[in-house]
Amino acid sequence: MKVKRTVIQWHLEEYSREAYRRAVLEKWADEACGTGKDELAQRYRYDVETFENGVIYLHRPAFKNKGCDFTVHCEPLIPRNDGKQIKTPRHIDLIRELVGLSNFIRVDKDFILQSVEKVYQCESMSDVLRSSQKLIPQEIFGRYERALKVAKWLFIEQDITDWNTSGRAMLMNAINKTLKDK
Repeated sequence: MKVKRTVIQWHLEEYSREAYRRAVLEKWADEACGTGKDELAQRYRYDVETFENGVIYLHRPAFKNKGCDFTVHCEPLIPRNDGKQIKTPRHIDLIRELVGLSNFIRVDKDFILQSVEKVYQCESMSDVLRSSQKLIPQEIFGRYERALKVAKWLFIEQDITDWNTSGRAMLMNAINKTLKDK
């Protein structure tokens, strides 16, 4: 049986890790309380980003059910190398997509890294995309935009779950290492 979720349209435009974290946690604090399991539980889908022919959304609660769990979903999917059709991109899926984009785009990998670094630094997504439009071929701009917006939410997810330790740095380090080694 498909889980019924309350769908909320929500766009988060903040400019620091602290502001992202605060806004996300305050949004979760507005959720209605559940009174039990199954149909008595409260479940949410937050549509947080759109891009050409696609959407990024969050599901709450996630399977761990530790209060601040959420999963990042993406449609259309970022292709996985194992052939599975799963809407929740893993870190490795994002990294492979960035490598694929850097191989396809006629700019060097440093440009892709600079774009991801701007997202990592919480710069305005609109500004990052606007500065890229002339350099990214139109036919793959949607993939590029999707990858950056997925990165934004995977960084936020890491900030929520690992705030006091590595947080977003772990994912950014893996992106840096992989793109610099390719």
